Amino acid sequence: MDLQFTYNGIRKSYISVLSDLRRPILPTISYTTAERTGAGERVTGMKLDTIILDVPVVVYHRGKRLQELKLELSTWLYSEDEQKLVFSDKPSRYYMARFLSMEFEEYEHFSKGVIQFLCPTPYQYAAEMIVPIPNQADIEVMGQIPVYWTLQCRIEAKTNKFEVINQAEEKLILYHQFQENDVIQIDTRKRVISLNRESRMSLLAFESRWFSLKPGVNTMYVTQPSTLSYQNIYL
Repeated sequence: MDLQFTYNGIRKSYISVLSDLRRPILPTISYTTAERTGAGERVTGMKLDTIILDVPVVVYHRGKRLQELKLELSTWLYSEDEQKLVFSDKPSRYYMARFLSMEFEEYEHFSKGVIQFLCPTPYQYAAEMIVPIPNQADIEVMGQIPVYWTLQCRIEAKTNKFEVINQAEEKLILYHQFQENDVIQIDTRKRVISLNRESRMSLLAFESRWFSLKPGVNTMYVTQPSTLSYQNIYL
């Protein structure tokens, strides 16, 4: 079965990815260091470098004018922001990538070369996970990266307080005279609290602390039945 890729939601049936495609096992890590008294250095920081993916391909243009095909490819691949890049051998994971360059050797009925993509964040993302939390739930985060989460709660009974708490006693606390059927939404990536689709950051108590989901099992408690969403992220 031919290996193919989908970019920006589109797959071209006349493009096949060659078997020498190489995806990094891990991104390159850059460290910042400072001199250590006596000898050597100490690590003061680290970051994962961006990934450049070289995708070797064959483009079959039998029955199409090559120039017409080039225009079609440039229209498809060019984007001003990152788009999903999915390879057919791992359809459940994707990179967020930008088109970088394209170089081909042209033959009579096909072209062979490399399409290059830049991945500014060197991660592979999985599909969104949705977990109901009646009161307490264990949430298993796969991969190696802490992840943001969103939560939605429809208030079942009047209350003046809503809490989300994890096993480390980190918590978000909202104070308000909540009415039945009020809808609370929490977005930890954007750090936004909404009530009935309107931003209401004033509900967030001073003693609250934003937290992510860590790799492994996270135990979450809520004071009203809620639904939590997150994505697993892999290196």
